[in-house]
Amino acid sequence: MLRICPRILIVLALSATGLLRLALVNYEGRESPWMTLAADDQANHLVLDPPKCRVLLTDLVFPSVYSKWRLNEVQAFMEFFYTDVLVCKHTDIYSNVRFTIDWEPLLSSHHLASYDILIFDPDYNYLQQYNDPSFNGTAFNHQLPAAYLLRLRAFRSEHVDIHAYDAFYHIFVMNYALFVERFQTTNASRHFIHFYPGGGTLEHFRSISNDSTLIPTQHYLQDFVASQGRTNPVFPVMGAPLLAQNERHAPKGIKMSGPLIACFTSLGGFAQKGAHVYIRLAEMYAQRHNHTHSQGWLFYGVGNVPKSRHVKSMPYMSQRDLDVFYARDVDAVFNLVSYVPSWPDGAEGFPLGGEAVNAGAIFFSTDQLDCNRRNQFFFVDGFVRVNLDDLASVIDRLDEYSNDRIRLHRHSIEIQRAFHRHFEFDKQSGRILHHIKDRFCPRYNPHRGKAFQFSA
Repeated sequence: MLRICPRILIVLALSATGLLRLALVNYEGRESPWMTLAADDQANHLVLDPPKCRVLLTDLVFPSVYSKWRLNEVQAFMEFFYTDVLVCKHTDIYSNVRFTIDWEPLLSSHHLASYDILIFDPDYNYLQQYNDPSFNGTAFNHQLPAAYLLRLRAFRSEHVDIHAYDAFYHIFVMNYALFVERFQTTNASRHFIHFYPGGGTLEHFRSISNDSTLIPTQHYLQDFVASQGRTNPVFPVMGAPLLAQNERHAPKGIKMSGPLIACFTSLGGFAQKGAHVYIRLAEMYAQRHNHTHSQGWLFYGVGNVPKSRHVKSMPYMSQRDLDVFYARDVDAVFNLVSYVPSWPDGAEGFPLGGEAVNAGAIFFSTDQLDCNRRNQFFFVDGFVRVNLDDLASVIDRLDEYSNDRIRLHRHSIEIQRAFHRHFEFDKQSGRILHHIKDRFCPRYNPHRGKAFQFSA
């Protein structure tokens, strides 16, 4: 390793031809610190430029093509810190959805070519196919009580050490619980839990150390933390990372004729999200209009949605395909959660369906916990609050929009703009990343093999 300047460390290695070769890998045209040796060089080390904090992020399914918030969050950490991803226990099936290892689809967007897979559970030895031929991930079988670890190749020469990180970041409370029951000697004050709805049980929550930082995503989760008498540091970030850095969607065009598309999407439990109410709305709409929809609304159900002759079923889609579908076809999205005051079934991830709102869809939601106001989103035009005791009024609103397409288009633009204002990167992932950096990485000094050494 050769020291070039005070802020750059460069790894040099001989290629098979005896020449020193370096190639810069750019991600979507943005400047990138990610540099690797040419592909025919077996070492394939990263250049650590500039030195950054090392973070261990835990998840249940990564790499997976589902869930925009997860894809954005993991990508943001990978690009801001030197982030490794630990899967303590992989979720293979959830609500009849099979989660596979989606390596190739995320290879570019999530820089996976810069990672080795360390395989601890022999059930996942098949992941060796994604490793560089010079690296044997199966050699790590049984070294840690986990499924596998995505570790940056720059640290290939290091021993596996769960303490080699400056901070630990857990997507869902359950990931924190899975981690601490396996690894009990890490510094609790360096753990951050992104506290999403429905991300664990009450017992999982009670396992959280009072020294770990909670990042609640809804006002009622922040209230819940206070009601439990917890003294944890709390860093509220209302919403979810539904926009990647610099991501914006163009406004929809005006559909002056033809059918409009309503959509209900569910990857997980459809009953809690109100699928039965959505089907009832489709039936009511068909009855009012005598089953003719040529100039009105068609009802689509994507993913885990019960069958109905009034709802067109569509299969699960990758997030990329779902984004295209929302932008091209969907005019209104429905979130019909019925709140149940228990843990965790009563959880509501407002705005559920935000990916469609991001693309300009009108948003119909029960919002029984008043999240639009209490989270301070204040969506107005394009947000329709659904009263479950007055579903006829929802049909009335749909008719108003189909009869006044210009108003529909105006409301689409307004809610899309409001969504972009509240969910832009700097107000979601950006805040979290800088909060962790400011607390534990105030100065980026060169990595020394374990946690960074900071000067006073």
